[in-house]
Amino acid sequence: CIPKSEHGNVDLWTSRHLPRGCAHIKLDLVGSVCRKLKVDFAPALVGFDWKKGRSVPRFEGVVVLENDRDAVEEACRDAIEKRDRETALRERSEALKRWKQLLRVVVVREKVKRKYGGALNQELSYEQAKKAHHRGQALLRAERSEEEIQRAVEQWTTKPHKHEFQERKSKSGRKSKFCRICGIEVEFEEL
Repeated sequence: CIPKSEHGNVDLWTSRHLPRGCAHIKLDLVGSVCRKLKVDFAPALVGFDWKKGRSVPRFEGVVVLENDRDAVEEACRDAIEKRDRETALRERSEALKRWKQLLRVVVVREKVKRKYGGALNQELSYEQAKKAHHRGQALLRAERSEEEIQRAVEQWTTKPHKHEFQERKSKSGRKSKFCRICGIEVEFEEL
């Protein structure tokens, strides 16, 4: 049995304060591994730090019985390795998601650039740019495969279509008709 203080830890100011028959282990995840193995342990209090004007205890590792030392260290190394593998896998998955999103944006931008001549082209009307932007955003919001995105982009950028005009009043007060497919707008006056 490990001799513990009234707070449930072992005061380990120096290596000489280590109780007989016990071992001090400073590996990551050692506390949770000891709980899983149901091994008797106590957090090692190695000193105090000053934070925000008050003294705060500093713990470093745990104290276990010498007989349990090898099993706990081996289980800790396995747990650390498993955590690192899971972290790497999660980071890789997130990176792949970001790459996929980036590629979608690039595909949509290239299609829009081919259709309208690029963002620097002054012939591109505000309505056309706004329409292309909204189409691209809607395409990105939908969880679609690259083939579906490409098909949808080609449908409204390269295929000829019959204009479907809707009437509305323009900002200048004149009546206008605009095609909801390609965004072209025609102003007219009634006679």
